[in-house]
Amino acid sequence: MITNLQVQLSTYWTQTTAGAINSNSTTMTTSSAAVNTSRIHDAVDRLEKAILKYIQHRTQHVKNMAEDKIRLAQVQAEEYKALEDFKQIATPNQWNIHLMLKSKMKQWNTKK
Repeated sequence: MITNLQVQLSTYWTQTTAGAINSNSTTMTTSSAAVNTSRIHDAVDRLEKAILKYIQHRTQHVKNMAEDKIRLAQVQAEEYKALEDFKQIATPNQWNIHLMLKSKMKQWNTKK
């Protein structure tokens, strides 16, 4: 996909610069056109590298965000499973203590 974007960008700039060079060819010599084309190709290469670097950076950022969400979901699933296991084995007294502590923790978290 990135290579395709590079090819399209290069083709676009080649066609654009070729059109500009052809329209000005009556006033320019061939040596100045070659120098101008070289400068344009250098500018295109720098632009392509900047775009590629940006795409790679953003792709890595999105990948990291997705991995963080996956890890968070795994931890939440483990917590839920632990709660379900606790529900199965807890005595009524232990469950009441759990409910009391749960409400106290909720109050404590909202006070912060």
